[in-house]
Amino acid sequence: MLLAFKGLQPERWQDGVERNPGIVATAMHCVNAIPYVHRAEPGIKTYPDLPLIAGRRARIGPMIDAEAHVAVFNAAVASGDWATFSARFAADATLAFVGPPVGPFEGREAIAAAYAAQPPDDTITLVGPPADEGDETVVPYRWDTTGATGTMRFRGAPDGAVQTLTVTFD
Repeated sequence: MLLAFKGLQPERWQDGVERNPGIVATAMHCVNAIPYVHRAEPGIKTYPDLPLIAGRRARIGPMIDAEAHVAVFNAAVASGDWATFSARFAADATLAFVGPPVGPFEGREAIAAAYAAQPPDDTITLVGPPADEGDETVVPYRWDTTGATGTMRFRGAPDGAVQTLTVTFD
């Protein structure tokens, strides 16, 4: 997503910092609040309703679309075809589980073989919004049949594939 503000500032942001750093600094709070406001529950939000907002360094990899990942996972549970799901992982991806005595699995082929050998028989639902924690996308989930909960931690590869996924069971 590209967000451009037009108005008093010059065409190049570098010129604006030199000419009027106050305008740039004033806009930073609003711009950096966008992800928090986007993830907030519907309704009116005021400054005290939001977490402390500060500028952050850029992510190294892309944020993973956790909803799409879960949709493909659930479709694989229903169909028994894990090819589309495993294709979401980078060729050199890592999949680790915290809790059950399985894995870790290194590489897309090993991940695909693991799901083919021991396919899950339950679907999952996300139970909270994805959160950005450094270079990871963190999202809580719940197993639909058992109600057991956990957390998925994704790190994206430059091409948008899943580079690492750590699945924690509570």
